[in-house]
Amino acid sequence: MEDFRHALIAKAHREIPAEAYNRVLGELTATDWPPLVYEVVVPEAGPWESFRDAAYPPLARYLQSRRIDLEDPRGVLISAFLGSRCFLVEAPAFVDLLREMDGLNRSALHFRVLQWVG
Repeated sequence: MEDFRHALIAKAHREIPAEAYNRVLGELTATDWPPLVYEVVVPEAGPWESFRDAAYPPLARYLQSRRIDLEDPRGVLISAFLGSRCFLVEAPAFVDLLREMDGLNRSALHFRVLQWVG
């Protein structure tokens, strides 16, 4: 199985030094339609399951509180911090990572999300 960190990095549309994050975030959110930004810390070691269980359920609950469906999170940007780098990943690609790593079809993803927000 591919290490999830490599798969996450491949899905990023932008990589920046972590120390430049606040400046870049300011630029991204200074538009008329700023994205909703959610931050996660990606451990440098450890299994996918630990990261998944720490990152995705809180994300699902947060998005639900904002009336955004995790199954279709357009307009949301994930800032994934890994070491001294930050990878900006569109939320639909972040959800695709979950589907790919866990082998979930749409129905299975739906029931997983229901467990997290229920």
